[in-house]
Amino acid sequence: MGSRMVRLCQAPAERAAVREPPPVPVEWAPEVAARVLTALLPRPVTADEAVTRAVGLGLLRHPAAEQPAHFSAETLSRLLLAGYTLPAHVEAGTVARLRAHLGAGRLAFVLLEEELLQVHDSAGELGFLLRPPGQTQAPARLVAPDVLALATDSFLVAALRGWSELPAEGRSFFGGTRDRDGSYHWDTAGCATDAAGRVLRC
Repeated sequence: MGSRMVRLCQAPAERAAVREPPPVPVEWAPEVAARVLTALLPRPVTADEAVTRAVGLGLLRHPAAEQPAHFSAETLSRLLLAGYTLPAHVEAGTVARLRAHLGAGRLAFVLLEEELLQVHDSAGELGFLLRPPGQTQAPARLVAPDVLALATDSFLVAALRGWSELPAEGRSFFGGTRDRDGSYHWDTAGCATDAAGRVLRC
């Protein structure tokens, strides 16, 4: 599996004309990856587990002593897809993209002041309501659109609750494009999966 993961995705020729979004330029500590995974899985994930699984898949080199590992957007996206079979996508988003994710019923997470927060709802022009993941009873934090725009510009994770929520028709979906063979090309990960989450190309 590891050797497959490090090969460049051989996308179908039909994707040549599809414009790719700009890459997310930031890298994050393993703790951020662990927080995202914990938010999306029914169990906690530690930073060490995230690094170990990423190394096992060939997504990361084993970090040298006193040199911490860092996850790029591609590495984190591939870990979500191939490491944990999660229908999730890391992107450099916008407030408009965030509203689209919420409007479609998708889960959305941002990093605000180094804290991972789930965006639960839009409060119109006032902003968005955010809480720590899993703490649905906690008081919501209202964040203004311009503040949240700075957060989504560098880190926005959108996810489905299950693979069955992927669209069965159309050329696009929230994480990229749907190819004619029925596979889903995830832009940031540079991978393709089938509708059940099995990785087909990376």
